[in-house]
Amino acid sequence: MAAIELDRALGANHSSECRSLCAWVTDDKYVTAMGGAICLQAADDSQEPQQFLSGAFNMKCSCLAVGNREGSGLVAAGFVSDQADILVWRDGELVLRLEEHDEAVTCLVFTSDDRFVVSTGGMGDQRLFVWDCEKGLAVTCRSLATLVPVKAVVQGGFVKDVKRRNTSVYQLASCGGRNVTVWEFNDEAQSIAPVSISPSGKQTRSFECLCFSADYELLFVGTSSGDIAVVKMRNRVVQGFSEPVGAGGIFSLAYVAPAGESPVVLAASGDGSITLFSCVLAELRQLKRVVMDSGAVVGLSVGRKGQLLCASTTGSTWLLWPAKDMAHALVQENTVAPLEAVAYPMPDVSTEFAVGDASGVVTLWCCDGTSYSVIMRLAPRPTSSSPLAGVSCLQYLGRAGLVVAGHNDGLLRSWNCAGDSGALLWTIDTTTARGRTNRASDVGSLALSSNGRFVVTGGGEGEVRVWEMKSKEMVCGLKEHTSRVNALKLFSNDQYCVSGSRDRCLLTFDLRAEKRITCHRERHGGIDCLAVGSDDNVVVTGGKEKHLTFWDLRQPEPIRVVSAGPGDELRALSYCDDGKGGLLASGGTGNIVKLWDMGSGRLVCSHSEEPRHSACIKDLSFSPDGKQSSRLMSGSSSRSWWQRGGGAASSSSSSSARFTGRTVRTPRGGGRRMQQ
Repeated sequence: MAAIELDRALGANHSSECRSLCAWVTDDKYVTAMGGAICLQAADDSQEPQQFLSGAFNMKCSCLAVGNREGSGLVAAGFVSDQADILVWRDGELVLRLEEHDEAVTCLVFTSDDRFVVSTGGMGDQRLFVWDCEKGLAVTCRSLATLVPVKAVVQGGFVKDVKRRNTSVYQLASCGGRNVTVWEFNDEAQSIAPVSISPSGKQTRSFECLCFSADYELLFVGTSSGDIAVVKMRNRVVQGFSEPVGAGGIFSLAYVAPAGESPVVLAASGDGSITLFSCVLAELRQLKRVVMDSGAVVGLSVGRKGQLLCASTTGSTWLLWPAKDMAHALVQENTVAPLEAVAYPMPDVSTEFAVGDASGVVTLWCCDGTSYSVIMRLAPRPTSSSPLAGVSCLQYLGRAGLVVAGHNDGLLRSWNCAGDSGALLWTIDTTTARGRTNRASDVGSLALSSNGRFVVTGGGEGEVRVWEMKSKEMVCGLKEHTSRVNALKLFSNDQYCVSGSRDRCLLTFDLRAEKRITCHRERHGGIDCLAVGSDDNVVVTGGKEKHLTFWDLRQPEPIRVVSAGPGDELRALSYCDDGKGGLLASGGTGNIVKLWDMGSGRLVCSHSEEPRHSACIKDLSFSPDGKQSSRLMSGSSSRSWWQRGGGAASSSSSSSARFTGRTVRTPRGGGRRMQQ
């Protein structure tokens, strides 16, 4: 049996809630989270193979921590799920699984000597644990303040005596809401005690992030109002505040003390900017501010060479050099919203593809065989009467440079992707047709004709409609289904259309005659996806039945029924004519991509071992050259697969640009743009 090999995994979990998800592990490699996958990759070489840490593919990662000692090889990850576990790896090998938190792990940090790891739980947990990294046992536990979320935890070396000498008591600090707390952990007594920070004056702040100076004498705390509180650890009193910077508050702080140079503090803001401060005694003075990204910068990680790794809510990862006049370079772009649809350009372009996500944005990617890069992002402008809804289906006509996307609000939108314009061409309201309006109906599926003259849509009320692209008018309406139309395919001649619905029916329509010509019905469950063979006679359906049903449209009963696997409700099917009978790719709630022989229904290969998806696979698409099959999932990440031994698979949702100094090189236009 041939094997499916992972080519590239692309995605990110960065958000204002999940911040510490990008951190340096070595001088040139960093760790990041993609759904439930924890990945080590190089910052300066997108072609270097990714290394995935085992055991973490059934949960969504919410926080990461790396060891403080050089060469420790420690990585810890906390998760959000029914199993809010903490996993600890040493040199890539899983050594600990810690199971005490409920619902979520919000923050993780290693102590300065990497002997212990400290974790905090979410609002449904409200506990702080200290874990022994050697024994894998909980040393102590402490309840946190009720209804006050912990936004950040950092290690602060050791508590100092009156002569400012280190004691044997560990020191940490946390913040959240109006609270800044210093924690004193005594490992011999197995106890941890909180010490509150005294405020300065009568002003109150909401604290978001913090960091210590290199000597642990100063604590810097970022606020939602955009200023930084400076705490002197000798008396643990707020000494003052910096001037406000950026907009949207400060989400992350970093302290950099280059050898032979004055120390600096960097503040990442919600408007995508990073501000550089000089730090003289306990006073911060603004030196320079650069805008990195259109989204909030929520994570900063300082490398041993003084370079910063920056993560934003758009999914992008950047490198920043404070000592080089704040020079910065793009490392990788990603999407952060759950992915819903994928499409390669019809009929024969394999170097580009489009993905649509739950935020309503369509992202065009370029894949040159070695790296992935964003060509452009297409986002309709939301209004008060029509807020932006998620993408439900997608088609890409490469010959005309046309992208058509259906959204959950019932609107059908098209963009011109020829060149670099990305202009919104038109919008069709599919909920209003022939004088009737049904705002509850979304665009459940669509199929675009090969000549780009018309598009067929399936609605939430069971309607199948044909729209002329030039006039934007409905030219044909077919109401045969009684429930949502989940899948649509046009035959190769564009005259016939086959549709699958939640009502268990598989219908074939003659669009020219405007009538139904065949009807087939599943026994028990609704149809969620379908694929059409190369001769247009064989159709394969999948869905709630948890099996593949092969239909010959000339026969009333299925010609073959094949189990998809225990508990695997199929949500995506894709067909590829490999010249040997055809290949069929499937994916669904089992989170596993499988390849089947179209002629015999035999399972050719699957990818059940790690790394794999950590949530339901929503869509699949073979590349036109038959070497790649794109698939994506509802877990904010997408992956690329490659099958050895014929056929193939690949899925993508991100890019990685090479850089040298300040120069960033990306195929076709470079850079990332947001079109409205």
